[in-house]
Formats: sequence, structure tokens, C-alpha cells
Amino acid sequence: MRIPHSAERVLTYLALADRPVARTRLACALWGDGSDLSATKSLRTTLWRVRRAGAGFVLAHDDRLRLHPDVTVDVTDLMDLAKRLIHQPGARGLDVGSRNHGGS
Repeated sequence: MRIPHSAERVLTYLALADRPVARTRLACALWGDGSDLSATKSLRTTLWRVRRAGAGFVLAHDDRLRLHPDVTVDVTDLMDLAKRLIHQPGARGLDVGSRNHGGS
């Protein structure tokens, strides 16, 4: 599946945010060099392209966007591992079964 560059930017922002983000905040963060109206239009177009590519990566609820929970984010997994190792140093912290999905 080919994702447009602008969509990569949106997906990356949402992945690093690791929480729902207001549409206006996302639009202004990625297309802040123009007007708010232009930024919102660019975000809307990008989300349309993501859907058109058949990628159900982004979920919308009210005015907020987030990654679909089935999307795996390497940075989130790394942060989870680091937290586990802080609380359980050694082999037990490395146990995949000890993952705490859903935030901590």
C-alpha cells in the first residue's frame, strides 16, 4: 500500500502523540505556514487520501483524530519496554507477556 508523503506526516504525528489530537491542532502543526483554513483543508484532503488508499489507520471521534488501536508503533513499544525494565529490571521485564497495553 502506497501512502502519500502528507499522510506519512499525519500518521507520524499521531503515532508520536500517542493520544487523540484535535483536528485544528494537527492541521496547524503540519501546515502552519498558511492560514488556519488552508491548514484544515490540507488535513481534510490528506485524510481523504489515506481513506482512498484503503488504509484504516486513522479514527475520528468528534473533532479528534487518533491512530487505530491495531496500528503498531515502534516508539510506543520501545517506551513500554523501557518502563517495564525500570520497574522490573532483568529478564522478567523483557517478557513479552508482561506488556501493559492501554497506557501506564
